[in-house]
Amino acid sequence: MKYITTFFIAFIGFILAIGTLAWFTDPYGMYWSPIIENVNKIKPEAGTRTRITKAYRVNEVKPQILLVGNSRVEMGLDPTHQLFNNKRVYNQAMPGSSLQMQIDYALAAIDNNPNIEHIIMGVDYFDFLGSQGVDNTTPPAYLKRLNNQNTALNIFQLKEKAALIFSLDALISSLNTIYQQSKEVSSITPLGFNTATTYKDIMRSEGIKALFVQKLLNITKFLQGNKKTLNAEAYQHLEKLISTTTAKKIKLNFFISPYHYSYLHWLAKHEHWDAFLSWKKTLVLHLAKYNDPLILWDFSGFNRYITEPVNAKDVHSLMKWYWEPAHYRKELGNKLLSAMLIKNNDSFGIKLNSHNITNTIIDNQKGMHATKASWKDLERWLFSNKN
Repeated sequence: MKYITTFFIAFIGFILAIGTLAWFTDPYGMYWSPIIENVNKIKPEAGTRTRITKAYRVNEVKPQILLVGNSRVEMGLDPTHQLFNNKRVYNQAMPGSSLQMQIDYALAAIDNNPNIEHIIMGVDYFDFLGSQGVDNTTPPAYLKRLNNQNTALNIFQLKEKAALIFSLDALISSLNTIYQQSKEVSSITPLGFNTATTYKDIMRSEGIKALFVQKLLNITKFLQGNKKTLNAEAYQHLEKLISTTTAKKIKLNFFISPYHYSYLHWLAKHEHWDAFLSWKKTLVLHLAKYNDPLILWDFSGFNRYITEPVNAKDVHSLMKWYWEPAHYRKELGNKLLSAMLIKNNDSFGIKLNSHNITNTIIDNQKGMHATKASWKDLERWLFSNKN
């Protein structure tokens, strides 16, 4: 009996020790226990659990401004930007998330945070695409962590939070967090921003060519995996967010991210350029039907930012505005925020509406034609065997 008691006490002590270490290290950026430089400030494992942590962290931050979208928003828009005028801002954008997931998380944040007064959402062409023959009638599993009305679901949420400290994964992630403090790795900040620092390490070891090729091939894989078409159901999800923000008098702005021009040419290569332009027009007309037309900024037009050259002579040098074709740096994100928040005259971005969408599409077509030669040179270099 004494042996069993000793074993039980030792076991409980071991579990508590693991939990204490995981809580202190906080590898997933859930609890934000005291931060110590070179011990737990950088959280390289946090990106693996954002769909869990961002459902709960937003309620701890209690933001006045909420940033919504996919990885482009998570890496591109800094919630600490001075233009937010010291308001609490949370970046709830999540990599690889569907439009439905982005909106469901935003709606849950609104339900739990009466202080939200402004939502800025990045809308992405890929998030409006659907695969033919895919059944979307089953409720997403993530809804369990967003619903606070049901006692059984609250128990589910408690278990989910506990697993972030009382588990073998949490222990391994804690040790990895401590080990990687001195390395160049990406981290999620307390306000949900992804530092994207891993790109610097990749640039140093593999170079810009590898990054561009990998991203472009990932786009090919996405577009060719299943037949992708524009999904009318996406607008139903959008309608939920619009009706909720309207009812609660929350300001809602949408924007289309600035893709690098190589990304746009890659869409054209896979016969999605016309569909991309058609999506823009459909989105504009959809938003224009409201009595108080919603703002849609378009930063994807051809300009000096998205046509930034790739340095083929020094493949290990960082680009000024982009990490790779699909993701812009926060330096360019700051330009987006300047345009949307202070209406600067930087000639970057345009407010799309039913009056200017036709001319905007014409300008997009001209930009595509004007950069065709540059793109062909870049494409040959990217997919040649020479470094």
